[in-house]
Amino acid sequence: MKTNAANQEKELRATAWRLTKATYGRAFPVAIMLFSVLVLALLPGLYSVGFLFLSIPLLLLPAVFTAQMKMKGVSKREAPDYKETFGMFISYFVAPWRGVYRAIKTLLIAALIWVVASSISGVLYLSLASNFDPEFVAAYDAFQMEAQNAASYYEVMEMMSEFVYSPVAASFEKATMGFGAGLAGYYFLHSIGVSSIVAEFHFLFDGKAQFLDNRIFYSTYRSIRPTLAATYWKYFFFMPILYVVGFVSSFLIGASYVENPAVLPIIGFAGAGVLMMFAIPYFYNLMSSLIILYEIPASEIIVGQGKATIETMSHTPDFPKEVLEQTKTTVGVLEETLAAKKNADEAKRKEETKKDGSSAE
Repeated sequence: MKTNAANQEKELRATAWRLTKATYGRAFPVAIMLFSVLVLALLPGLYSVGFLFLSIPLLLLPAVFTAQMKMKGVSKREAPDYKETFGMFISYFVAPWRGVYRAIKTLLIAALIWVVASSISGVLYLSLASNFDPEFVAAYDAFQMEAQNAASYYEVMEMMSEFVYSPVAASFEKATMGFGAGLAGYYFLHSIGVSSIVAEFHFLFDGKAQFLDNRIFYSTYRSIRPTLAATYWKYFFFMPILYVVGFVSSFLIGASYVENPAVLPIIGFAGAGVLMMFAIPYFYNLMSSLIILYEIPASEIIVGQGKATIETMSHTPDFPKEVLEQTKTTVGVLEETLAAKKNADEAKRKEETKKDGSSAE
């Protein structure tokens, strides 16, 4: 027999699915917008992957935030208002939303994963190719011999450039580039998914928590992560699958037609985006359902963190009085909202218990 929590989870997922079917026509244009911005953000990477450190935080992540905000309106069956889209895009850069996706930290870790994974796969590829690919061994030995006999450093660099762009070396680069970029992209997807939960915590109080620091919401996530993580994967397992299928298939197709290995990760990311685009409306409806499961415990932690912040402010010399008073007012309003949520939840439980008792009779 299923527990009440399992029944509630099943009910919320079913509700998210029904809502997605009912509003898909209005939600899908938002997903198309997000995919279009993804393509625009990836285009600079065709010239140099380093440009992604600019285009992703300045273009893609504000679009992700805008999509999340607009999906909230769609889920409430509100008519889409595209005039406010630009305002949502800009609001990502100001409090309380600034930093909600932790762009710099996420990108730096993704880049580190890319480098480390590419290095590991490169070592493995060289080890395997040295034992099982005579063509690669012959080409590499020829390069080493020519490099040893080179007359100058510039001649060595020219030989290295020729070797790097040779068909044999291109296979090596495609393999290492694909593995490193694929893992980095997967981490990025997971990190943004987690950060979207943090953004949802803001919505628990209908925007009344706008004066609280983002660190409070991340602390809230860390406090409930042990129980939230398992539920998160049960809810969103399909997104990593779509990412892997889209990235790998696009990367392999691109590898058959594109000579420059550096372009292939961009093709892979775009391919993953194509598949995930169709699931975006369901993803955000599920996200809202997931938060409902943790609404009261998360709200309790947020209020507790807010009170702790007030205590710290009160004992900090020369702390701005207006900020302290503003925070006190905000936390007071949140506390009242939390009390109302608890009362409503208790009334709902009593009603369900009464219905169960009537059914048993």
